[in-house]
Amino acid sequence: MKKILALLVTALISFSAIAADVIQASGTASQISTDAKPHVVAFNSTDLSENLTIKNNSVIFKENGTYFAMIGAQVGSEGEKGYVYSWMRINGKDVANSSVAQYVGDKSFTTVVVSQTLVKANKGDKLEVMFSTTAKGLGLMAQTQPNMPVVPAAILSVYKIN
Repeated sequence: MKKILALLVTALISFSAIAADVIQASGTASQISTDAKPHVVAFNSTDLSENLTIKNNSVIFKENGTYFAMIGAQVGSEGEKGYVYSWMRINGKDVANSSVAQYVGDKSFTTVVVSQTLVKANKGDKLEVMFSTTAKGLGLMAQTQPNMPVVPAAILSVYKIN
Protein backbone atom coordinates (compact mmCIF):
# COMPACT_ATOMS: atom_id res chain seq x y z
CA MET A 1 0.00 0.00 0.00
CA LYS A 2 2.84 2.41 0.84
CA LYS A 3 4.43 1.72 -2.56
CA ILE A 4 1.15 2.45 -4.35
CA LEU A 5 0.65 5.66 -2.37
CA ALA A 6 4.23 6.74 -3.09
CA LEU A 7 3.70 6.03 -6.80
CA LEU A 8 0.47 8.06 -6.85
CA VAL A 9 2.10 11.00 -5.06
CA THR A 10 5.04 10.90 -7.50
CA ALA A 11 2.63 10.83 -10.45
CA LEU A 12 0.63 13.78 -9.08
CA ILE A 13 3.80 15.79 -8.47
CA SER A 14 5.02 14.98 -12.00
CA PHE A 15 1.66 15.93 -13.51
CA SER A 16 1.49 19.19 -11.58
CA ALA A 17 4.96 20.09 -12.88
CA ILE A 18 3.76 19.52 -16.45
CA ALA A 19 0.45 21.31 -16.01
CA ALA A 20 2.10 24.45 -14.61
CA ASP A 21 3.28 25.64 -18.05
CA VAL A 22 0.78 24.79 -20.77
CA ILE A 23 -1.08 26.42 -23.64
CA GLN A 24 -3.48 25.32 -26.32
CA ALA A 25 -4.40 27.77 -29.04
CA SER A 26 -6.55 27.41 -32.15
CA GLY A 27 -6.87 29.17 -35.47
CA THR A 28 -10.58 29.04 -36.24
CA ALA A 29 -10.44 30.74 -39.66
CA SER A 30 -9.05 29.30 -42.88
CA GLN A 31 -5.58 30.55 -43.81
CA ILE A 32 -5.10 30.41 -47.57
CA SER A 33 -1.76 31.21 -49.18
CA THR A 34 -1.52 33.80 -51.94
CA ASP A 35 2.16 33.05 -52.65
CA ALA A 36 4.93 30.53 -51.91
CA LYS A 37 6.43 32.56 -49.04
CA PRO A 38 6.36 31.32 -45.43
CA HIS A 39 3.44 32.61 -43.36
CA VAL A 40 2.94 32.59 -39.59
CA VAL A 41 -0.06 30.49 -38.59
CA ALA A 42 -2.67 32.76 -36.98
CA PHE A 43 -4.18 31.70 -33.66
CA ASN A 44 -7.30 33.65 -32.66
CA SER A 45 -8.45 31.48 -29.75
CA THR A 46 -6.62 30.55 -26.56
CA ASP A 47 -8.35 27.38 -25.42
CA LEU A 48 -6.27 26.90 -22.26
CA SER A 49 -3.32 28.76 -20.82
CA GLU A 50 -1.36 28.35 -17.61
CA ASN A 51 1.89 30.35 -17.34
CA LEU A 52 2.37 30.48 -21.13
CA THR A 53 0.89 33.20 -23.34
CA ILE A 54 0.36 33.76 -27.02
CA LYS A 55 0.98 37.22 -28.42
CA ASN A 56 1.03 38.15 -32.11
CA ASN A 57 0.65 34.44 -32.94
CA SER A 58 3.79 33.50 -30.96
CA VAL A 59 3.94 31.45 -27.77
CA ILE A 60 5.99 33.40 -25.21
CA PHE A 61 7.98 31.26 -22.78
CA LYS A 62 8.01 32.66 -19.24
CA GLU A 63 10.82 30.47 -17.93
CA ASN A 64 13.74 28.35 -19.10
CA GLY A 65 13.05 24.70 -19.77
CA THR A 66 12.37 21.89 -22.18
CA TYR A 67 8.98 22.05 -23.88
CA PHE A 68 6.91 19.68 -25.99
CA ALA A 69 5.12 21.40 -28.88
CA MET A 70 2.62 19.85 -31.29
CA ILE A 71 0.66 21.36 -34.14
CA GLY A 72 -2.25 19.72 -35.92
CA ALA A 73 -3.31 21.55 -39.08
CA GLN A 74 -6.10 20.66 -41.50
CA VAL A 75 -4.78 21.28 -45.00
CA GLY A 76 -6.69 21.60 -48.24
CA SER A 77 -7.25 23.64 -51.38
CA GLU A 78 -9.62 26.13 -52.94
CA GLY A 79 -8.93 24.43 -56.29
CA GLU A 80 -5.18 24.29 -56.89
CA LYS A 81 -2.94 21.23 -56.61
CA GLY A 82 0.34 21.21 -54.71
CA TYR A 83 2.08 20.83 -51.38
CA VAL A 84 1.31 22.42 -48.03
CA TYR A 85 4.24 22.57 -45.58
CA SER A 86 4.28 23.37 -41.87
CA TRP A 87 7.12 23.75 -39.36
CA MET A 88 8.10 25.55 -36.17
CA ARG A 89 10.44 28.45 -35.44
CA ILE A 90 12.01 29.73 -32.23
CA ASN A 91 13.04 33.39 -32.27
CA GLY A 92 12.80 33.46 -36.08
CA LYS A 93 15.02 30.39 -36.58
CA ASP A 94 13.56 27.20 -38.06
CA VAL A 95 13.48 24.27 -35.63
CA ALA A 96 15.38 21.34 -37.15
CA ASN A 97 13.33 18.31 -38.21
CA SER A 98 9.98 19.93 -37.38
CA SER A 99 8.65 20.13 -40.97
CA VAL A 100 5.74 18.19 -42.39
CA ALA A 101 4.43 18.15 -45.97
CA GLN A 102 1.18 17.03 -47.57
CA TYR A 103 0.24 16.90 -51.25
CA VAL A 104 -3.27 18.17 -52.00
CA GLY A 105 -4.59 16.82 -55.31
CA ASP A 106 -8.03 18.42 -55.54
CA LYS A 107 -10.53 20.72 -53.86
CA SER A 108 -12.43 17.91 -52.13
CA PHE A 109 -9.33 16.63 -50.30
CA THR A 110 -8.50 17.62 -46.73
CA THR A 111 -6.32 15.91 -44.17
CA VAL A 112 -4.65 16.74 -40.89
CA VAL A 113 -0.88 17.03 -40.73
CA VAL A 114 0.83 16.78 -37.35
CA SER A 115 4.24 18.08 -36.37
CA GLN A 116 5.75 17.68 -32.94
CA THR A 117 9.07 18.64 -31.43
CA LEU A 118 10.97 19.09 -28.21
CA VAL A 119 12.65 22.47 -27.75
CA LYS A 120 14.94 24.05 -25.20
CA ALA A 121 13.57 27.51 -24.56
CA ASN A 122 14.74 30.43 -22.46
CA LYS A 123 12.59 32.98 -20.71
CA GLY A 124 11.28 35.41 -23.33
CA ASP A 125 11.81 33.10 -26.32
CA LYS A 126 9.05 33.01 -28.95
CA LEU A 127 7.70 29.93 -30.72
CA GLU A 128 5.90 30.38 -34.04
CA VAL A 129 4.25 27.87 -36.35
CA MET A 130 4.82 28.49 -40.04
CA PHE A 131 3.22 27.28 -43.25
CA SER A 132 3.89 27.66 -46.95
CA THR A 133 2.52 26.19 -50.16
CA THR A 134 3.68 25.45 -53.70
CA ALA A 135 0.62 27.16 -55.23
CA LYS A 136 -1.78 29.91 -54.22
CA GLY A 137 -5.18 28.74 -53.05
CA LEU A 138 -3.70 26.02 -50.82
CA GLY A 139 -3.52 26.33 -47.06
CA LEU A 140 -5.04 25.59 -43.68
CA MET A 141 -8.76 24.96 -43.81
CA ALA A 142 -11.29 25.57 -41.03
CA GLN A 143 -14.80 24.17 -41.28
CA THR A 144 -18.08 25.05 -39.65
CA GLN A 145 -21.10 22.79 -39.48
CA PRO A 146 -24.41 23.31 -37.70
CA ASN A 147 -24.75 21.82 -34.23
CA MET A 148 -21.07 21.04 -33.72
CA PRO A 149 -17.87 22.88 -32.74
CA VAL A 150 -15.73 24.58 -35.36
CA VAL A 151 -13.08 22.42 -37.00
CA PRO A 152 -10.05 24.69 -36.54
CA ALA A 153 -7.53 25.24 -39.31
CA ALA A 154 -4.81 24.64 -36.72
CA ILE A 155 -4.47 23.61 -33.07
CA LEU A 156 -1.22 24.19 -31.18
CA SER A 157 -0.42 22.56 -27.84
CA VAL A 158 2.73 23.36 -25.85
CA TYR A 159 3.72 22.20 -22.39
CA LYS A 160 6.82 22.22 -20.23
CA ILE A 161 8.30 18.81 -19.45
CA ASN A 162 11.08 19.96 -17.11
